[in-house]
Amino acid sequence: MTSAPFTVDIIINKLHSTRTLIDSGCLCFGLITEDTVKRFGLERFTVQARTILGVNGDSSTITEIAKAHINLQGYKETAYFYIGQDACGYDLILGRPWMNHAKAKIIPWRKLMFIGTSSKRLEIKSLEGAKPKRRSSAGYTDPYTDPLHHSNQRQEAQPGYTDLDTDHQNSLSEITSDEY
Repeated sequence: MTSAPFTVDIIINKLHSTRTLIDSGCLCFGLITEDTVKRFGLERFTVQARTILGVNGDSSTITEIAKAHINLQGYKETAYFYIGQDACGYDLILGRPWMNHAKAKIIPWRKLMFIGTSSKRLEIKSLEGAKPKRRSSAGYTDPYTDPLHHSNQRQEAQPGYTDLDTDHQNSLSEITSDEY
């Protein structure tokens, strides 16, 4: 079973809008592509080489980070991102450490993300995998809907997996944003 990714548009350095993947499975704070760093003219810094693992277990060596001022519908901060060659078709990925830092919680069935605490909280709606505005010259393939992208990763149905029954779905829909 596949699902559309949780995506948002982020403003970088008050000038550039880019489609961003919010990925709770990404174990780094954030990853930005080399191409995006160049296009947006972001400040770069050399760091001690470190290896990160990608979606397929492929490793990449990171030797630089980029500094960017981000604005996600009013949530603003200056952040540093690993610079990589690929970010699953997105310019920027924000990972689990960013989510922890921002106090971000995703509510997938409502296509919402809340950022902050109950006293000061932003509600952000997912673009639910809408393709990035930017297209590469080679063409864009959405890694979540392109069957060739996942051809070697197809998952068989899990034993005991069923869709949520109606009563469970109804109980989930009663949860309000105040509970987060």
